[in-house]
Amino acid sequence: TGTRNKWTGYSSDLDGEGCGPGMMYADLIVRHLERAGIACFTGLHVEGGNNWHVYFKKLRQAKVMIAIMSPAFFKSVPCFKEQLEARKNGLQVIPLLFELEENGNPPGAVEGGGAKWIEAYESMVGGEDEQAAHDTLCAFRLKDDNDKGLKLNSEPAPPNTMLDRDLLFKLITRVRKTLDESAAQPVPAANVRAASSENEEQLAAETVNSSEISKELAAEKAKVQMLTEKLADKDKELAAAQAEQAKERDLLVSSLDQMRARLAELEAAGGASKKQGGSSARVHPGP
Repeated sequence: TGTRNKWTGYSSDLDGEGCGPGMMYADLIVRHLERAGIACFTGLHVEGGNNWHVYFKKLRQAKVMIAIMSPAFFKSVPCFKEQLEARKNGLQVIPLLFELEENGNPPGAVEGGGAKWIEAYESMVGGEDEQAAHDTLCAFRLKDDNDKGLKLNSEPAPPNTMLDRDLLFKLITRVRKTLDESAAQPVPAANVRAASSENEEQLAAETVNSSEISKELAAEKAKVQMLTEKLADKDKELAAAQAEQAKERDLLVSSLDQMRARLAELEAAGGASKKQGGSSARVHPGP
């Protein structure tokens, strides 16, 4: 992103590590494209603390890669890896020239220019990405492509830059045209294989996950069935206990009713006896 610090001619650090004018250029491009209804994604969309490699997942869904060219661009290994991934996935790359080298040359066209990219490429020699990495260097003129047509032309051509005049509206037209052309072209077989492989891996992972979920679901269903049966048994026991209690209550009520009836009979008999005994024992005074 072109961090502005004392090592690049400033008396003091102006930007934090990993921050700089490139972020502002990216934000400028994003705002113009989104206003035109063109969806885009940059590293600025990756929230702080998250792995920036999430950018690669979005990149594989894209059709166009816009490269913001500055001296810092060729000093960044992540920028090289992003361009490499874009080439592997068949994206159309549009290089936008924003800054020149201090001597007025295009970015990377100085002694030691692009050394980080070349070093990253050399670490891939002998690997599956060697050819794609080599072609990426050729596209940005860090290696001779031997007239294979790999070289990309920046917009605008040096010594002009995107900051000299308003070229953003022309960029929108170019991006739309590139998207239309990309949509009309068949998907490269390598991309189809890569996408198929990713889909198969994802399907396999989802199948394993589904199997695990099914096992867990079956275990949970078994637990639910066992608890349901236990609850049914408890309900039966409770119903039997309630029936027994109701039977005992009915017996108690019946006994109580009988006792009350007997008590009433005894009270009635006792009352009649008192009336008869009181009349015969009365004494009448003489004349």
